[in-house]
Amino acid sequence: MLFDDLFEEQGKSFIVDQDGNLITKDKQYEKKHKLNIVDNLFNVCNQKKIKTDFKKQKSDLILTQTKKKESLYLAYSPLKINDWMVGYIVPVHAAQESYTFIIHYETLLATFLGLIVFSLIVYLAHSSSR
Repeated sequence: MLFDDLFEEQGKSFIVDQDGNLITKDKQYEKKHKLNIVDNLFNVCNQKKIKTDFKKQKSDLILTQTKKKESLYLAYSPLKINDWMVGYIVPVHAAQESYTFIIHYETLLATFLGLIVFSLIVYLAHSSSR
């Protein structure tokens, strides 16, 4: 399905009805990630907000936890067909790994700007002492 290659295939897209019943399943994905076969999304993510949003056909992106205390990002939106929803679920650690390179670039940028400011201060001090 769409977006299954994001986050190094650690996330999963799905189609679900308003009662949380999964319409699409990927047994290969479940086997690869050692997941139990789940028939209902609400059995994994037990939050009243999700159930309410599904009944009202409302989009959202939330942080949720499975009953096994694994943190997940869950995004969902109405499909406008048979009250179905399309969604994407990814473990928090997988979603955050994709952006760790930013910390490296932030450090380089801060060092570079610090050197420029230091050089400017030394130049101004040298110029004013003359």
